[in-house]
Amino acid sequence: MTTITLITAVAFLAYFIASIHSPYWTLAIAICTYVGSIITLKTFELAPHIEMNILPILATSFLALILSSLSILVRKHVERKYTSN
Repeated sequence: MTTITLITAVAFLAYFIASIHSPYWTLAIAICTYVGSIITLKTFELAPHIEMNILPILATSFLALILSSLSILVRKHVERKYTSN
């Protein structure tokens, strides 16, 4: 198991645990991971092999970003719908 695979697995576990607690935590973790991945890509721009290794983390954080944002939007919509009556 490579280091990148291990980091991706830990990030996925963090998203799962955070999503149980709150979609806001998931969004915060996803943003931090996404920004960290972008910074890593920019830092190691001269080493193309690192770019290929960081892509799973980038993809995982981007997916978590989208899903947590959708979760927050759905939660807000449901709260508005049922509290207005």
